[in-house]
Formats: sequence, structure tokens, C-alpha cells
Amino acid sequence: MRSWFTGVKDVLHYVGYDSDAGGIVSVVHNVAATGRFGVWLGLNPGARQQRQPALPQLEFTALAGELLNLRTFWRSRQVAREVQVWLAGGNERVFHGHSRAGMAVGYWLHQWGERRVVVSVHCYARHRWFYRQMATRLGRRLFWLSPAMKQYYEIVAPNTWEQCMPGGVSLSRPAISRGESPSKLPGFCLVGIGDCVTRKRWDLVLTALRDMPREVTFEHIGGGCDAAVAELARQTAGLGLADRVTWHGRQPDSQRILAKADALVVASENEPFAMAILEAIAAGVPVITADSGGTVDVVEPGKNGELFKSGDAGDLVLAVKRWRDRKEDCRLAPPDESWRFAACNIAKHWADIYESLAD
Repeated sequence: MRSWFTGVKDVLHYVGYDSDAGGIVSVVHNVAATGRFGVWLGLNPGARQQRQPALPQLEFTALAGELLNLRTFWRSRQVAREVQVWLAGGNERVFHGHSRAGMAVGYWLHQWGERRVVVSVHCYARHRWFYRQMATRLGRRLFWLSPAMKQYYEIVAPNTWEQCMPGGVSLSRPAISRGESPSKLPGFCLVGIGDCVTRKRWDLVLTALRDMPREVTFEHIGGGCDAAVAELARQTAGLGLADRVTWHGRQPDSQRILAKADALVVASENEPFAMAILEAIAAGVPVITADSGGTVDVVEPGKNGELFKSGDAGDLVLAVKRWRDRKEDCRLAPPDESWRFAACNIAKHWADIYESLAD
């Protein structure tokens, strides 16, 4: 049952993925849960959804959602033609393209005169000129995640939230009480959330952990290829951290690990706008993060976490110490629905944008 009336009835969130993994789809689920409009998920043929409740799914010609090159860009024309058929099913439908593939599809639709099109950029890419070109061509149909992302792409007025729409996190489900985690060990528990990939810099976290007091432990959830997982396991053992580090693998959600966390650590350089950060703050968990990317638009040092110099393991050690010295009780007061990043607010803003496109 939809909670509010809106002229826009259905939004196609196109990602071009083979599954529903990733932070972008987390945002789509959180927005869908507000009930402001119907949400469809655009995926590649044969894609499987693991999250519940599953979203209505549409399948299009296969694209590599995170790969943008001439072949992908040209192939996205075919996807755009297929999306046109869906848009023709009613004036109350809107296309919302996400990430690289979604931007390419949105570009063709815009070139062909489709008005009910909007695009979100979710990445810090190497070819910045291309994204600036897209911003010029798509104009007010293109949105960045935060002011830091605009600054990275050298967009005019980088320090404002104009043309920015971040992710949103649901506040309806209460965080699990720490009392529900009997396995919680004494000391200070750092947690990490995200895939075991090089850019996440879990190796940096391990290097820093070696120089922290022994009561500081680290637990991680997230998937990854076998080789990457094995390499992190080898590094853990090589640094003598086997009794202080736990790699849990992929989990259905982050609630349980956040329940026993004293802080979330994010070591990625130029992390676009990690949903894990929003989930942590919503659960009352502070965030200790590298001072690059969209993290600087969320984390306020001394209030909801600490910043450290990107790529500097020594400064990460100092940031953990600063937070522990400042905060007797490391937990935060969870935000209420007035919080900028609450899904209910994000959904309202998107509803207004969709309506303006459908007029």
C-alpha cells in the first residue's frame, strides 16, 4: 500500500547488474520501502535477487554495469530502445539510471527527446572529462551523491548540495541491542563492511591494527573473489592478528555486526558515499574514515566519528585513539527522521524531481 499519492506511479531504477548486490540497490530498496511510488529494478538477463522482499524486476540487453567504454556505450543504445517501450506504457512512468551503465542509457534517452529521465552518478571515475560532458548534456537531469563528488569532477559551485542527492537509509527498523550479542568481547571492536577488493584498503586497516592496543579487534562482513579473501587471510596471519581479526564473509545485512561495533572503519580512498556509513550512524555507531570522497560530507570529527589521512595507517591509529579518548560511551544517539540521509527524506526529494519530469 502506497502511503502518499503521487502522479508518478512507477520508477524504473536501472543498474545493469547480474544480481541485486551493492549499495546502489540498498538505496533503491530503502526508497521503495517508503511507499511513495512503485519501484522496478532493471537488471541483466537471468539476474537473481537475494534480498527480501524482492522488487519487481525488468530485464534488458546485458550491459556491464560498472564498465564504461565505447562498446558498452554503443550497446546501451539497445537498452535505451527497450526502456522506451516501457516508458510508452504510461505518462506516469520515469526512468532512473544509476552508475555507469545507467548514465549511458539515460544519455541516449535524453538525446531522443524523452523527458521522464534522470541519472545518478555513484562513482569516482578516472575519465573525469566524460562525466563533465554528461553533466553539460544532461543538465538538471543528472545528480551527484554529494558536494565532494562535484568537487572531484570540477563541477561549478562544488561546495553546495545543489544537484546532489545522496543515498538514504531506513530508520524504521531499530538497531539490534548490544545485549543481544553475547559473543561481544571486552575492548574496542572495529568493524568493516564491504567487498574484499583492493580499493577498499582492508590491508591498511590490518597494518594499523597491528599498532593498536591488543584489546582493539576487527570484524568484517562482505564478499569477494577467493584470491582476494585468501590474500587478506594471509596478511592477517603474517601480521600476527589471527586472534584479533574475524572475516565473516557475505551476510544478509549489517545489523548484527553493527550491534557489537564500537566503530565502523572505512579506509577506501575516494569512497563515493558508502551506505555502510549511513547504516552505522543510523544504528548509533561512529565512523572512522579516510578524509576523501563523500565521507567528508557525512562524518563530523568529534561528533559522529573521526577522519584520518587517506592511505595513512599511522593516522588511522591516531584517529581511533582520538575517538576512544573523547568518548567514554562510544555509541551515538541514532538520528530521527529529520536527518538529511533518512530514506523518507530522500524519497520525498526524488518524488518532487520525478513529478517535475512528468509534468
